[in-house]
Amino acid sequence: MLFKFIKRLNKTKYFLKNACLDFLRDIENMTMYRILAGQYLLQKQYCNDSEISIIENFLLSFAEDNHLDYDLRADAAD
Repeated sequence: MLFKFIKRLNKTKYFLKNACLDFLRDIENMTMYRILAGQYLLQKQYCNDSEISIIENFLLSFAEDNHLDYDLRADAAD
């Protein structure tokens, strides 16, 4: 029983991580939600170094984009 639970939990984490990465990359999604997806990945998921670099670059690009609202840029910088 415990093994099945752990296996299902690992599978859920895998899909959640990849869904957030795809969501972050999709420019059709609203910036505020892309920022949340990136922050979630950095705080709650086990990402490798290349994934962390991609996420950080997205968040940095949001923080440096002067066309975005001040609050969005501040959220990306957090």
